[in-house]
Amino acid sequence: MNPFSGPRTLATLTLTIFSTFLHAGSVEVLHYWTRVGEAFNQNKGSIPARTDMSMNAFDDCAIQSMAEFVASAETNALMPSIAHGMATTGTVQGYFYEAVRELTVNPVDPANAARKLAKAIRYGQYVIR
Repeated sequence: MNPFSGPRTLATLTLTIFSTFLHAGSVEVLHYWTRVGEAFNQNKGSIPARTDMSMNAFDDCAIQSMAEFVASAETNALMPSIAHGMATTGTVQGYFYEAVRELTVNPVDPANAARKLAKAIRYGQYVIR
C-alpha cells in the first residue's frame, strides 16, 4: 500500500507478484515461494497481497497497513494506481504522464492543471477507440 492523500478510508493498491506453477506433489514449491514473498515484503516495507497470511513477523506499520487494507477491501475502497499501471491502459497512462511532464515544465494554477490532466485522460481514451 502507498500513502494516499485522500480520506483514511481509501487506500491505493499496487502489487508485486511472484508466480509459480503448482504441479502435483509440489506443495513444497508453493510454500517456498510464499516464504520468499513474505521476506520480500518485509524488506520492501510492504504487506502481503493475501489477507490470510500471518502478520506476526511484520512490524507495527505493516500490521496497521494490513488492517487498513482489509478495511478498504471490505468497503470496496481500494484505489488502483495510475503510476503502477493498474488504473488505466498504457495509452491513457502515456498521455497522462506527458501532461504531468508538461505541467512540471510549465506550471499553471490547480484548476487549469486539473482540466489539462482530465483532457489528457479523455484524449488517451479516445485514441484507444
